[in-house]
Amino acid sequence: MLREHGIAAEVKRARAERGQHIALRILSEAEALGADSIVMGAFRFGQIFEWVFGGVTHEVLRRTRLPVFLMH
Repeated sequence: MLREHGIAAEVKRARAERGQHIALRILSEAEALGADSIVMGAFRFGQIFEWVFGGVTHEVLRRTRLPVFLMH
């Protein structure tokens, strides 16, 4: 669908290394690809769950300078 509107997008499926926060993996992949933006789903879990495991959406937004497009 994006291609029909002239948007080049690449889907990257990578796993975080053991002990690595998934948000950091997303950001390192974006940097390696030379991405100019990040498109990702945004999901909210319980506050205790996010406190214990960390929120990926929150960390990506907190750590990146790229535009981030979120869909819930």
